[in-house]
Amino acid sequence: MHNFFCQRSDTIMKIVFTGLCNSLMQGLQCAGLACALCAFGGAASAADAPPRETPFDLGEIQVTADREPETANFFPGIVDVITEEQIKNSHAKNVMELLGALPGVWSSRNWALFGTPYGQGADGVNIRGQNSFDSVGIIVNGRQDNMMNLMGHPLVDGLQVDNIERIEIYKGPASVLFGANARGGVINVITKKASQDTEATVYNSAGSFNTFEHMVKFGDSAGPYNIYATYSKRQTDGYLPEDAALAGFNDGRFNSNNVSLHVSRRLSPTKIVSVDARHNRFVGSMVDSGDGPYDRNRWGLDLMLETAHPSFKNNLHIYHGQGRHRSFGNDNFDSMDMADGVTWTHQMQTNKKNLLMMGAEFQRYGGKASNNANGVDFFATKAGGSGMNLRNMYSAYFADTFRNSDTWTFNAGMRAVHNFLSGWEAAPQLGATYHATANTRWGLTYGKAYYLPSLRESLLMPVNFNPDLKPEFTEQYELSYTAFHTGRWQWQTAVFHIRNWNRIERSNWRLGAPGWPPQSYENYPGEEIIKGAETSWTRYWGAQSSLNISYTHLDVDNSEMDRTQAGAFTQPDPDHKNFTPEQQIDVNLSGLIGSVSATANVQYVNDLYSGGEGGLPGANSAAVRDTYTLLNLHFNHPVWDDSRAFLSVDNALDADYALTDFSARTGTGAWTMPGRTWTLGFEWNL
Repeated sequence: MHNFFCQRSDTIMKIVFTGLCNSLMQGLQCAGLACALCAFGGAASAADAPPRETPFDLGEIQVTADREPETANFFPGIVDVITEEQIKNSHAKNVMELLGALPGVWSSRNWALFGTPYGQGADGVNIRGQNSFDSVGIIVNGRQDNMMNLMGHPLVDGLQVDNIERIEIYKGPASVLFGANARGGVINVITKKASQDTEATVYNSAGSFNTFEHMVKFGDSAGPYNIYATYSKRQTDGYLPEDAALAGFNDGRFNSNNVSLHVSRRLSPTKIVSVDARHNRFVGSMVDSGDGPYDRNRWGLDLMLETAHPSFKNNLHIYHGQGRHRSFGNDNFDSMDMADGVTWTHQMQTNKKNLLMMGAEFQRYGGKASNNANGVDFFATKAGGSGMNLRNMYSAYFADTFRNSDTWTFNAGMRAVHNFLSGWEAAPQLGATYHATANTRWGLTYGKAYYLPSLRESLLMPVNFNPDLKPEFTEQYELSYTAFHTGRWQWQTAVFHIRNWNRIERSNWRLGAPGWPPQSYENYPGEEIIKGAETSWTRYWGAQSSLNISYTHLDVDNSEMDRTQAGAFTQPDPDHKNFTPEQQIDVNLSGLIGSVSATANVQYVNDLYSGGEGGLPGANSAAVRDTYTLLNLHFNHPVWDDSRAFLSVDNALDADYALTDFSARTGTGAWTMPGRTWTLGFEWNL
């Protein structure tokens, strides 16, 4: 994929050896491991390395024949790419496990080998201090995939890796290209289409806590037709001992079933029509909770007509998503949500120096919710009334990339959006790249993005409907520098300044002290400033070995808020933010040990803040978590043809750590994460 000045990492994801340790002894141990791994990583000399396509070779601007829109061409910031092969080698159970080793990205990893602690499926991914609850957009095949449209936030742990071709991670405001929920960045998932040859895969694994995974994939092409289908089943007994004092099961056990199907037909040399369908069913217990089982049932359908002409590309996309979420026990929450929409995207080359993208989207979204225990309809007393509550959103945008010369490239874009509460809003982006030499470049970007109030915040939970609720906004300034030697090494660094305002927070501002449930949702009467820096260095040895070291530092400042007005909004510590590590170091290594392909990742996280119950101020020991270090190892051994056996060891150092300070199990205890876990499996490629 051509990149005009989006400075993404090279096509090797660098799922590798990462880390820093909290003490000198830990540091020496990690250094020793790094040296041992580098011994096999450097077995192939740089001189033997085949030519590697560099993402910084601008080439001549053109519309490519690739079916997927070249969206990254129009983003002025940094884009990282995770390829299908890297996903396959990682043996990740969901998308969240793939993201944590990237610079500037933190994820809560897993708890029972699949998924995250209940409630962190929404908060579990953080890009530069912006979490996935309302700041990171989840895009699947070009459309928003919020997974819970009623609540307005994604459930990232519901995104399985069964049928993913690649993942693009956009860092920074991306509303121009992707719409709402893209204030901090975007995780863009492109699903797999079958190759020209017949392919079939059977995958089975077993691991700690009686965890099992079974998966079948099949793809084939015949004439103009193409089909690719997957089915997977995952289950675990959970990693925590059952607590008889709490209602229901609360050990983290669950089982899930996932189905996906892609069917396409080539209508002409330039036109393809396709249908994509997927279904996910998850039934499990809420870890450390007094609630009973949790049942999440979701499905989606996409119809696309794509045109790839030598001078332009066109995409018409009609979609429908629907889901039901139920919890049994103390809560008895039952909700149904849906989203229907149509998007149109057009990309064209206006001349040899200019590439233009334009598009429009209409979406109808909403749902209904009730409490089965007492028959409460959450919408009945609100402005929305009872039953299904649906709202409309529509927007239009453009983005343009212009190469003035071999030295300068410029980007500009704008999206205008209309929503049911605040009317029209606008988000711009600007960027300039200076190519100092053939192997170095400087980038300067500005972007603004927004988050539209969801039905959850405007009509669902608050006792009082707030008609004055406004969208949240983010703007970011970024300065970046990149240097590289094709096929040998790459260095990339960036500094950025982020400002968040109009943040939507639950509170009892109008009626008194904080509490649950909140009496209304309000726009936070202050600003949040995040200043940060990230740097990444990668060294390559041949086609299969690489070492990547990255460092991210974030400085959060909420001190500019008006504490007199803030009242119930006041946070326990104005210098920290939920699920946001102040420092993160990743050192990733991949290579060969004889015929065994190995990857290692050690991650050092320092000063990870987590709030109390529900994130409310002053609730149950909100504090900064202790520093922790994780080591994850993955080994793949070929058996015959393309089949292989594999072994994964997560948290190999058996680190004792937790992600939150609140736990229903112990009242004020920690929400602990699992220690050392293992997975052993086999993959047959027929």
